[in-house]
Amino acid sequence: MKAGLTVLAIVAVVAAAGGGFLYGRTQTPAPEAAERTGAPSDSTQADLEPMRQEITRLLDRLAAAEGQADSLRAQLAVHQEESEARTQSASGLASTLSKLEDDALSDVIQKLDGRSFVQLYEAASARNQARLLAALTPDQAASFVRYQLPGGPARARAATVSDTTQAG
Repeated sequence: MKAGLTVLAIVAVVAAAGGGFLYGRTQTPAPEAAERTGAPSDSTQADLEPMRQEITRLLDRLAAAEGQADSLRAQLAVHQEESEARTQSASGLASTLSKLEDDALSDVIQKLDGRSFVQLYEAASARNQARLLAALTPDQAASFVRYQLPGGPARARAATVSDTTQAG
């Protein structure tokens, strides 16, 4: 999307500059023969042709960039729908797991990988989050808390990703 805006800005600048150039060129006196017939001279036409070609090229690039932006918007919409579906699925699963007895819940939770546990935890209600944490061993809980604390690996990674996306 940013590339489309950049191309649009370039086209606007070129069009403004070209418009000023064209306006200035049409205001200059033409050779006597052109003045009598009212037609632009061949030299004026020759001077304008490279600009017409450049404008056509820029308009083509703009159309391509707009098409790419539309494609990226469609991909983003699909990604957001998939993300929402995963979040809803994780939320439902967290709710279901929290209905298990403590021993059964603990057995299941301790066998999950870290990423799965984080997804369940983030999708769970506050009450269910407490039950999920209680189902971990003390070492697992401490590791998870370290991971979630400000400055921990999860927060540092999220800050880095946020910084790079804002800078780009």
